Amino acid sequence: MATLVTLGKIITGLLSAYAFKYFSFSGKKWLYLIFVSTIFVPFTVVMIPNYLVISKMNLLNTAFGVALPQLADATGIMLFLNAMDKIPISLTEALKVDHIPAYKILKDIVIPIIRPSIISIGAIFFINSWNEYVWPTLILKEADCKNHPNTACF
Repeated sequence: MATLVTLGKIITGLLSAYAFKYFSFSGKKWLYLIFVSTIFVPFTVVMIPNYLVISKMNLLNTAFGVALPQLADATGIMLFLNAMDKIPISLTEALKVDHIPAYKILKDIVIPIIRPSIISIGAIFFINSWNEYVWPTLILKEADCKNHPNTACF
C-alpha cells in the first residue's frame, strides 16, 4: 500500500511541478497558491468528506479506496518545483527551439537532473504512507454485521 501511494505521489508531483514550471497558462499562480494552501488543511477536516466519496464510489474495503485520496500531494508538487528551479530555463527553451517534445525533455533531461530529489522525496512519502494508520483502518473495515452483532457497521 505504501509503495502504491508513494509511486502515485511521485508521478503526480513530478507531472504537476513540470507543468507549473515549464508551461504557461492562465491562472497558474492562483492554482499554485490553492495547491500550496491545502497543505495547511488538517487531515481530520477532509477525512469524513473523503470517506463519503470513497463510499459512494463503492471503494470501501479496497486498496484503491485507501490510495486514491492520497495520490496527489501538494507537498510533493512544491518540493519537486523547488528541485526544478535549479535547472536553467534556457536549457529547456533551447530544447523546445529544437522541437524536442515536452515528455522527452522531462524524461531525458529533468528527471536525471533531479533524481536525488526524487529519491529523497520518495523516501519521505514512503515513510509517511507507512506510518498512516487512521485512513486505512477507516476504509478497510470488513464488518459482518449479521454474524458479529457487536461490530460497528457503517
